[in-house]
Amino acid sequence: MSESNNNLRITILPVCPADSDGRPGVLPAPGLAPFKEAYGQEKKKSNGYGKGTFVDTSMILSTAFLSLGVKGSTPVVSHASPKLLMMLLAKRQYERQKDRKGIERRVRVDDNRFVLTYVEVESHIDKITDRPIISRKSITRGIDELLAKGFIEIVDPGGCYEQHKAVYGLTDDYLLWQPGQVIRTRERDIKRGYQGKQPRSKNTADVNGPHPHGRQRPSPTIEDTDVNDPHPLKGEALEVVNENL
Repeated sequence: MSESNNNLRITILPVCPADSDGRPGVLPAPGLAPFKEAYGQEKKKSNGYGKGTFVDTSMILSTAFLSLGVKGSTPVVSHASPKLLMMLLAKRQYERQKDRKGIERRVRVDDNRFVLTYVEVESHIDKITDRPIISRKSITRGIDELLAKGFIEIVDPGGCYEQHKAVYGLTDDYLLWQPGQVIRTRERDIKRGYQGKQPRSKNTADVNGPHPHGRQRPSPTIEDTDVNDPHPLKGEALEVVNENL
């Protein structure tokens, strides 16, 4: 807000409260937060990503990379394959270390075990449609294409218990891939542990039927009982038919 009186101009700025340690607070840049929110730049969890990554030229110019998403190159292709590959490459960890000659170099220090879940990929939302940029079906097909063309391998398929996530590893087998070739596939239709199970309800038994986990015993008959036993059916009613009536 500003006030002008003849040639005098006074600008009044909003007061920003001090921080907890007594230092003056910092005024937020006007319009910056709405800009980040509108363009999807709000702060997200790192999920193992570094500040950046490096892609070797041999990968970019390889036949396998140039054919990602091309129909007919493998039985399953997806437009999401290059995006998923970049996400996995961005999870690599590097450190600057000196070699024996004292020259500083970037050295990869991760264990080649990376997690890329459906929830993580689907967390990137299109601000216009309010839907995930990459659908779950595209993620599945993309992983299958990366396996088929030798970019990744499955280290741990996951699914043995809740929150047991699949683990992938990067490989250089894409350099050997030829059109139509399938280097790896994932195991299909394997139900292990928690995988493929529905949550159990608190009451799984039918109130009018037998318990699903109980042993089913045949109903006793007159022939199966001992006439001298005062309680032949142990509390169960026995219907006696009088043939003389």
